[in-house]
Amino acid sequence: MRSWLSWLPDRHQGYDQLSTRIKPNLKQLSLVIIQWILATLILGVVVFFCLFQVDLNSHISIRSSFSSNRPSAGPLSSRCSHRFSQTRHVGIIPSVPVKEADVCFDYAKLIQSSNASDTLFHTYWSSDITPDWTQNQLATLRSFLATQPSTTRLYVWTPTEDRQLAIDHPRIQLKSTSLLHFERQPPANHLPSMVKLLSLYEYGGVWMDLDVLLVRDLSPLLYQEWLSQSSCHEKSQLIRTTDARFTGALMHFFPKSPYLCEMVSVANEELRGKGHGLEPLASLGPPLYERVYYRMLEHQLTPWAVLPWCFTDPSQCTQANSITSLFSKRLSEKDKAKVKAVFAYHYHQQWYVSPGALFNYLDQLYKQMT
Repeated sequence: MRSWLSWLPDRHQGYDQLSTRIKPNLKQLSLVIIQWILATLILGVVVFFCLFQVDLNSHISIRSSFSSNRPSAGPLSSRCSHRFSQTRHVGIIPSVPVKEADVCFDYAKLIQSSNASDTLFHTYWSSDITPDWTQNQLATLRSFLATQPSTTRLYVWTPTEDRQLAIDHPRIQLKSTSLLHFERQPPANHLPSMVKLLSLYEYGGVWMDLDVLLVRDLSPLLYQEWLSQSSCHEKSQLIRTTDARFTGALMHFFPKSPYLCEMVSVANEELRGKGHGLEPLASLGPPLYERVYYRMLEHQLTPWAVLPWCFTDPSQCTQANSITSLFSKRLSEKDKAKVKAVFAYHYHQQWYVSPGALFNYLDQLYKQMT
Protein backbone atom coordinates (compact mmCIF):
# COMPACT_ATOMS: atom_id res chain seq x y z
CA MET A 1 0.00 0.00 0.00
CA ARG A 2 1.39 3.28 -1.07
CA SER A 3 1.88 5.95 1.46
CA TRP A 4 -0.27 9.01 1.05
CA LEU A 5 2.99 10.93 0.68
CA SER A 6 3.65 9.12 -2.56
CA TRP A 7 0.87 11.13 -4.25
CA LEU A 8 2.81 14.38 -3.76
CA PRO A 9 5.09 15.49 -6.54
CA ASP A 10 8.68 14.57 -6.18
CA ARG A 11 10.53 17.40 -4.51
CA HIS A 12 13.15 17.49 -7.25
CA GLN A 13 11.21 16.44 -10.31
CA GLY A 14 7.62 17.57 -9.85
CA TYR A 15 8.36 21.02 -8.61
CA ASP A 16 10.83 21.52 -11.41
CA GLN A 17 8.20 20.56 -13.98
CA LEU A 18 5.66 22.90 -12.37
CA SER A 19 8.10 25.78 -12.24
CA THR A 20 9.06 25.19 -15.87
CA ARG A 21 5.44 25.56 -16.93
CA ILE A 22 4.89 28.93 -15.22
CA LYS A 23 8.34 30.51 -15.55
CA PRO A 24 8.19 33.28 -18.22
CA ASN A 25 10.63 33.33 -21.13
CA LEU A 26 12.63 36.48 -20.39
CA LYS A 27 14.11 36.70 -23.88
CA GLN A 28 10.71 36.63 -25.56
CA LEU A 29 9.31 39.10 -23.04
CA SER A 30 12.19 41.50 -23.70
CA LEU A 31 11.60 41.29 -27.45
CA VAL A 32 7.90 42.03 -27.01
CA ILE A 33 8.66 45.06 -24.84
CA ILE A 34 11.21 46.37 -27.35
CA GLN A 35 8.73 45.89 -30.20
CA TRP A 36 6.06 47.85 -28.33
CA ILE A 37 8.53 50.64 -27.56
CA LEU A 38 9.62 50.85 -31.21
CA ALA A 39 6.03 50.80 -32.42
CA THR A 40 5.14 53.59 -29.98
CA LEU A 41 8.12 55.68 -31.07
CA ILE A 42 7.33 55.22 -34.76
CA LEU A 43 3.69 56.10 -34.18
CA GLY A 44 4.77 59.16 -32.18
CA VAL A 45 7.08 60.33 -34.96
CA VAL A 46 4.35 59.87 -37.58
CA VAL A 47 1.83 61.79 -35.48
CA PHE A 48 4.41 64.54 -34.78
CA PHE A 49 5.14 65.12 -38.47
CA CYS A 50 1.42 65.05 -39.26
CA LEU A 51 0.70 67.75 -36.68
CA PHE A 52 3.84 69.90 -36.90
CA GLN A 53 5.96 71.38 -39.67
CA VAL A 54 9.71 70.99 -39.14
CA ASP A 55 11.90 73.81 -40.42
CA LEU A 56 15.29 72.46 -41.50
CA ASN A 57 16.77 75.97 -41.42
CA SER A 58 16.49 75.88 -37.64
CA HIS A 59 18.33 77.92 -35.05
CA ILE A 60 20.16 76.54 -32.04
CA SER A 61 21.32 78.66 -29.14
CA ILE A 62 22.41 77.94 -25.60
CA ARG A 63 19.81 78.42 -22.88
CA SER A 64 19.92 81.85 -21.29
CA SER A 65 20.48 80.31 -17.86
CA PHE A 66 23.82 78.88 -19.07
CA SER A 67 25.00 81.81 -21.22
CA SER A 68 27.16 84.59 -19.87
CA ASN A 69 25.79 88.07 -19.31
CA ARG A 70 26.68 90.73 -21.85
CA PRO A 71 29.79 92.55 -20.60
CA SER A 72 29.75 96.28 -19.97
CA ALA A 73 30.04 98.37 -23.13
CA GLY A 74 32.21 101.01 -21.43
CA PRO A 75 32.16 104.83 -21.43
CA LEU A 76 31.70 107.07 -24.44
CA SER A 77 34.77 108.41 -26.15
CA SER A 78 35.44 112.02 -25.13
CA ARG A 79 36.15 113.07 -28.71
CA CYS A 80 32.78 111.86 -30.01
CA SER A 81 30.20 112.26 -27.22
CA HIS A 82 29.37 115.92 -27.95
CA ARG A 83 28.01 114.98 -31.38
CA PHE A 84 25.31 112.57 -30.33
CA SER A 85 22.73 115.24 -29.51
CA GLN A 86 22.50 115.84 -33.27
CA THR A 87 21.59 112.23 -34.08
CA ARG A 88 17.97 111.45 -34.91
CA HIS A 89 16.31 108.79 -37.01
CA VAL A 90 12.92 107.25 -37.62
CA GLY A 91 12.75 103.47 -37.38
CA ILE A 92 12.14 101.52 -40.56
CA ILE A 93 11.39 98.12 -39.01
CA PRO A 94 7.69 97.22 -39.46
CA SER A 95 5.54 96.98 -36.36
CA VAL A 96 4.61 93.37 -37.10
CA PRO A 97 6.74 90.21 -36.71
CA VAL A 98 9.03 90.01 -39.75
CA LYS A 99 9.58 86.24 -39.40
CA GLU A 100 5.97 85.38 -40.19
CA ALA A 101 5.08 84.25 -43.71
CA ASP A 102 6.08 86.89 -46.29
CA VAL A 103 5.56 89.91 -44.03
CA CYS A 104 9.14 91.13 -44.40
CA PHE A 105 9.08 90.90 -48.20
CA ASP A 106 5.66 92.57 -48.39
CA TYR A 107 6.96 95.42 -46.24
CA ALA A 108 10.11 95.82 -48.33
CA LYS A 109 8.00 96.01 -51.47
CA LEU A 110 6.21 99.08 -50.10
CA ILE A 111 9.47 101.06 -49.98
CA GLN A 112 9.90 102.59 -53.41
CA SER A 113 12.38 105.07 -54.82
CA SER A 114 11.37 108.70 -55.09
CA ASN A 115 14.47 110.84 -55.57
CA ALA A 116 17.68 109.37 -56.95
CA SER A 117 20.69 109.63 -54.68
CA ASP A 118 24.26 110.62 -55.51
CA THR A 119 25.61 108.66 -52.54
CA LEU A 120 29.12 107.23 -52.62
CA PHE A 121 29.51 103.45 -52.37
CA HIS A 122 32.55 101.64 -50.98
CA THR A 123 33.93 98.11 -51.06
CA TYR A 124 37.27 96.39 -50.51
CA TRP A 125 39.35 93.86 -52.40
CA SER A 126 42.84 92.49 -51.93
CA SER A 127 44.79 89.50 -53.15
CA ASP A 128 44.48 88.15 -49.60
CA ILE A 129 40.77 87.62 -50.25
CA THR A 130 41.17 86.00 -53.67
CA PRO A 131 44.32 85.95 -55.85
CA ASP A 132 42.31 87.38 -58.75
CA TRP A 133 38.84 88.73 -59.23
CA THR A 134 36.28 85.93 -59.44
CA GLN A 135 33.18 85.93 -61.63
CA ASN A 136 31.01 86.23 -58.53
CA GLN A 137 32.91 89.36 -57.43
CA LEU A 138 32.61 90.90 -60.90
CA ALA A 139 28.87 90.27 -60.72
CA THR A 140 28.83 92.44 -57.59
CA LEU A 141 30.32 95.33 -59.58
CA ARG A 142 27.76 94.80 -62.35
CA SER A 143 24.97 94.82 -59.77
CA PHE A 144 26.07 98.27 -58.60
CA LEU A 145 26.16 99.69 -62.14
CA ALA A 146 22.79 98.18 -63.02
CA THR A 147 20.75 99.10 -59.94
CA GLN A 148 22.08 102.38 -58.53
CA PRO A 149 21.50 105.85 -60.04
CA SER A 150 23.99 107.06 -62.64
CA THR A 151 25.02 109.85 -60.23
CA THR A 152 26.50 107.36 -57.76
CA ARG A 153 30.12 106.17 -57.69
CA LEU A 154 31.83 103.13 -56.25
CA TYR A 155 35.23 103.31 -54.57
CA VAL A 156 37.05 99.98 -54.60
CA TRP A 157 39.61 100.23 -51.81
CA THR A 158 42.73 98.12 -52.27
CA PRO A 159 46.15 97.90 -50.61
CA THR A 160 48.90 99.71 -52.50
CA GLU A 161 50.51 96.46 -53.63
CA ASP A 162 47.28 95.44 -55.42
CA ARG A 163 46.90 98.68 -57.35
CA GLN A 164 47.95 97.06 -60.63
CA LEU A 165 44.34 95.88 -61.03
CA ALA A 166 42.56 97.84 -63.78
CA ILE A 167 38.82 98.57 -63.80
CA ASP A 168 37.73 100.61 -66.79
CA HIS A 169 34.49 102.38 -65.89
CA PRO A 170 33.88 106.05 -65.02
CA ARG A 171 31.62 105.19 -62.07
CA ILE A 172 34.07 102.74 -60.46
CA GLN A 173 37.36 104.04 -59.08
CA LEU A 174 40.23 102.21 -57.45
CA LYS A 175 41.39 103.86 -54.23
CA SER A 176 44.55 103.03 -52.31
CA THR A 177 44.07 102.38 -48.62
CA SER A 178 47.06 104.67 -48.04
CA LEU A 179 44.71 107.63 -48.63
CA LEU A 180 42.88 106.90 -45.39
CA HIS A 181 44.03 108.47 -42.13
CA PHE A 182 45.00 105.57 -39.90
CA GLU A 183 46.12 106.48 -36.39
CA ARG A 184 48.59 103.65 -36.87
CA GLN A 185 48.91 101.09 -39.64
CA PRO A 186 46.71 98.15 -38.57
CA PRO A 187 47.85 94.53 -38.84
CA ALA A 188 46.83 92.78 -42.05
CA ASN A 189 44.02 90.86 -40.36
CA HIS A 190 42.42 94.12 -39.14
CA LEU A 191 43.00 96.16 -42.32
CA PRO A 192 39.64 95.37 -44.04
CA SER A 193 37.67 96.30 -40.90
CA MET A 194 39.58 99.56 -40.44
CA VAL A 195 39.16 100.45 -44.12
CA LYS A 196 35.42 99.96 -43.74
CA LEU A 197 35.22 102.29 -40.73
CA LEU A 198 37.58 105.00 -41.98
CA SER A 199 36.26 105.17 -45.55
CA LEU A 200 32.72 105.72 -44.25
CA TYR A 201 33.86 108.14 -41.57
CA GLU A 202 35.88 110.30 -43.97
CA TYR A 203 33.65 110.10 -47.06
CA GLY A 204 30.27 108.83 -45.89
CA GLY A 205 27.98 106.66 -47.99
CA VAL A 206 27.16 102.97 -48.33
CA TRP A 207 29.56 100.17 -47.52
CA MET A 208 28.92 96.92 -49.36
CA ASP A 209 31.03 93.82 -48.87
CA LEU A 210 32.20 92.27 -52.11
CA ASP A 211 29.87 89.30 -51.53
CA VAL A 212 26.73 91.43 -51.84
CA LEU A 213 24.64 91.61 -55.00
CA LEU A 214 22.56 94.78 -55.16
CA VAL A 215 19.04 94.16 -56.43
CA ARG A 216 17.28 97.54 -56.13
CA ASP A 217 18.09 101.22 -55.84
CA LEU A 218 18.99 101.95 -52.22
CA SER A 219 18.00 105.64 -52.44
CA PRO A 220 14.82 105.37 -50.30
CA LEU A 221 16.90 103.94 -47.44
CA LEU A 222 19.61 106.59 -47.42
CA TYR A 223 17.92 109.26 -45.32
CA GLN A 224 19.21 107.66 -42.12
CA GLU A 225 22.12 105.62 -40.79
CA TRP A 226 21.84 101.85 -40.52
CA LEU A 227 23.42 98.40 -40.56
CA SER A 228 21.86 95.41 -42.26
CA GLN A 229 20.56 92.46 -40.26
CA SER A 230 22.13 89.19 -41.39
CA SER A 231 19.44 86.81 -40.13
CA CYS A 232 15.93 86.83 -38.73
CA HIS A 233 17.42 85.07 -35.70
CA GLU A 234 19.11 87.63 -33.47
CA LYS A 235 21.53 85.27 -31.73
CA SER A 236 23.79 83.69 -34.30
CA GLN A 237 26.28 81.64 -32.26
CA LEU A 238 25.88 78.80 -29.79
CA ILE A 239 28.21 79.68 -26.92
CA ARG A 240 29.04 83.38 -27.29
CA THR A 241 25.87 85.01 -28.54
CA THR A 242 26.53 87.60 -31.24
CA ASP A 243 23.55 89.61 -32.38
CA ALA A 244 22.82 89.22 -36.09
CA ARG A 245 22.20 92.97 -36.32
CA PHE A 246 25.94 93.64 -36.36
CA THR A 247 27.38 91.76 -39.33
CA GLY A 248 27.99 94.92 -41.34
CA ALA A 249 27.91 93.39 -44.84
CA LEU A 250 25.86 96.42 -45.91
CA MET A 251 25.82 99.68 -43.95
CA HIS A 252 25.15 103.38 -44.47
CA PHE A 253 26.52 106.31 -42.48
CA PHE A 254 26.98 110.02 -43.05
CA PRO A 255 30.45 111.62 -43.13
CA LYS A 256 31.87 112.26 -39.65
CA SER A 257 29.02 110.25 -38.12
CA PRO A 258 29.24 110.17 -34.30
CA TYR A 259 28.54 106.44 -34.47
CA LEU A 260 31.57 105.93 -36.70
CA CYS A 261 33.59 108.30 -34.55
CA GLU A 262 32.89 106.04 -31.58
CA MET A 263 33.65 102.90 -33.58
CA VAL A 264 36.98 104.27 -34.80
CA SER A 265 37.89 105.32 -31.25
CA VAL A 266 37.11 101.85 -29.90
CA ALA A 267 39.07 100.23 -32.75
CA ASN A 268 42.12 102.41 -32.09
CA GLU A 269 41.96 101.59 -28.38
CA GLU A 270 41.94 97.89 -29.23
CA LEU A 271 44.91 98.28 -31.57
CA ARG A 272 46.80 100.12 -28.83
CA GLY A 273 45.90 97.40 -26.33
CA LYS A 274 44.00 99.85 -24.12
CA GLY A 275 40.55 98.45 -23.58
CA HIS A 276 39.87 100.31 -20.29
CA GLY A 277 39.37 97.02 -18.48
CA LEU A 278 36.80 95.75 -21.00
CA GLU A 279 36.82 92.28 -22.50
CA PRO A 280 39.11 92.24 -25.59
CA LEU A 281 37.25 92.19 -28.88
CA ALA A 282 37.52 89.09 -31.06
CA SER A 283 37.67 91.30 -34.15
CA LEU A 284 37.10 94.90 -35.24
CA GLY A 285 33.95 93.88 -37.09
CA PRO A 286 30.68 92.59 -35.57
CA PRO A 287 31.93 92.48 -31.94
CA LEU A 288 32.94 96.15 -32.22
CA TYR A 289 29.60 97.20 -33.73
CA GLU A 290 27.81 95.30 -30.97
CA ARG A 291 29.81 97.01 -28.24
CA VAL A 292 29.17 100.50 -29.61
CA TYR A 293 25.47 99.77 -30.19
CA TYR A 294 24.92 98.75 -26.57
CA ARG A 295 27.14 101.58 -25.39
CA MET A 296 24.64 103.94 -27.03
CA LEU A 297 21.78 102.32 -25.18
CA GLU A 298 23.60 102.32 -21.83
CA HIS A 299 24.19 106.07 -22.19
CA GLN A 300 20.58 106.86 -23.19
CA LEU A 301 21.46 107.58 -26.83
CA THR A 302 19.54 106.46 -29.89
CA PRO A 303 21.59 103.88 -31.82
CA TRP A 304 21.59 103.47 -35.57
CA ALA A 305 18.70 101.80 -37.38
CA VAL A 306 18.69 98.15 -38.42
CA LEU A 307 17.40 96.97 -41.79
CA PRO A 308 15.15 93.91 -41.47
CA TRP A 309 16.84 90.67 -42.53
CA CYS A 310 15.02 90.19 -45.84
CA PHE A 311 16.17 93.56 -47.19
CA THR A 312 19.73 92.26 -47.68
CA ASP A 313 19.91 88.61 -46.50
CA PRO A 314 16.69 87.09 -47.84
CA SER A 315 17.80 83.46 -47.50
CA GLN A 316 18.59 83.67 -43.77
CA CYS A 317 15.35 82.80 -42.03
CA THR A 318 12.99 79.84 -41.88
CA GLN A 319 12.69 77.55 -44.86
CA ALA A 320 9.06 78.57 -45.32
CA ASN A 321 9.68 82.29 -45.82
CA SER A 322 13.21 82.53 -47.25
CA ILE A 323 14.27 82.96 -50.85
CA THR A 324 16.23 80.11 -52.37
CA SER A 325 20.03 80.22 -52.34
CA LEU A 326 21.83 82.07 -55.13
CA PHE A 327 23.62 78.80 -55.83
CA SER A 328 20.61 76.50 -55.98
CA LYS A 329 19.88 74.90 -59.34
CA ARG A 330 16.15 75.54 -58.99
CA LEU A 331 14.27 78.82 -59.25
CA SER A 332 10.53 79.13 -58.78
CA GLU A 333 8.29 81.91 -60.02
CA LYS A 334 7.56 82.73 -56.38
CA ASP A 335 11.26 83.31 -55.73
CA LYS A 336 11.47 85.54 -58.81
CA ALA A 337 8.62 87.63 -57.46
CA LYS A 338 10.06 87.83 -53.92
CA VAL A 339 13.58 88.77 -55.00
CA LYS A 340 12.20 91.88 -56.71
CA ALA A 341 11.16 93.18 -53.28
CA VAL A 342 14.58 92.95 -51.64
CA PHE A 343 17.37 95.52 -51.89
CA ALA A 344 20.39 93.20 -51.92
CA TYR A 345 21.45 89.58 -51.58
CA HIS A 346 24.41 88.69 -49.35
CA TYR A 347 26.04 85.43 -50.43
CA HIS A 348 28.57 85.07 -47.59
CA GLN A 349 31.99 84.83 -49.28
CA GLN A 350 31.18 81.99 -51.63
CA TRP A 351 33.66 83.37 -54.13
CA TYR A 352 34.20 80.22 -56.17
CA VAL A 353 30.83 78.47 -55.91
CA SER A 354 29.23 77.96 -59.31
CA PRO A 355 26.32 80.39 -59.77
CA GLY A 356 22.90 78.84 -59.48
CA ALA A 357 19.63 79.67 -61.20
CA LEU A 358 18.83 82.78 -59.13
CA PHE A 359 22.39 84.13 -59.39
CA ASN A 360 22.31 83.73 -63.19
CA TYR A 361 18.83 85.26 -63.35
CA LEU A 362 20.01 88.41 -61.56
CA ASP A 363 23.30 88.57 -63.45
CA GLN A 364 21.49 88.42 -66.79
CA LEU A 365 19.33 91.34 -65.68
CA TYR A 366 22.48 93.29 -64.76
CA LYS A 367 24.05 92.62 -68.15
CA GLN A 368 20.91 93.78 -69.93
CA MET A 369 20.85 97.02 -67.91
CA THR A 370 24.54 97.95 -68.28
